[in-house]
Amino acid sequence: VSTQSSGSSGINAEYGYDDPKILGFLVSSVVNNAPSIDGKPGVTFHSKVVDLLKFASTKVTSSHHLWRSLAALFLEVPGKEDVGLGIDYLIKSYHSASLSIEKSVEDYLTCEKIASVTFEYVSGEDKDSPTFARHLQSLSTILQILIVKGHKLMESMEESVQLENIREAVRSSKEHLNTIEELMLFT
Repeated sequence: VSTQSSGSSGINAEYGYDDPKILGFLVSSVVNNAPSIDGKPGVTFHSKVVDLLKFASTKVTSSHHLWRSLAALFLEVPGKEDVGLGIDYLIKSYHSASLSIEKSVEDYLTCEKIASVTFEYVSGEDKDSPTFARHLQSLSTILQILIVKGHKLMESMEESVQLENIREAVRSSKEHLNTIEELMLFT
């Protein structure tokens, strides 16, 4: 496949740039502080990678990989943490993934995984944070949707490993929802 196009850049833009592997590589290089080819620590590229992903987010808003990558840059890079903003990006990741939540078991489980990661960060968020109550409410809604969608999926399935995975995801979502509802009582 040629990367030549009629444009002057030599890159054929019709292939798109929504590539989770490239996003994962860039983000993991920063998160893991992997040195660049010239020996610079990966964390020194944090702001450049954030800017790149924010630019990409103006063009591609439905990629849950993009939003999860941005979340990781604010939740997992020592010295660059902004938990509130990271959680906001995780919530955007869930909403992007949920566009296809009813299409397959895999899509449902992707949404549940994002919600579980979000739960871990929200339940550990500083209770005095100005975003804490909003994050609790958003996560409560997400978990309720996952429970309802999970039950609908289970109704149409026969016994299988996939059905057991959905049951486990629904059970986990219910447990997380109970915890979130308890936290909401004290905010």
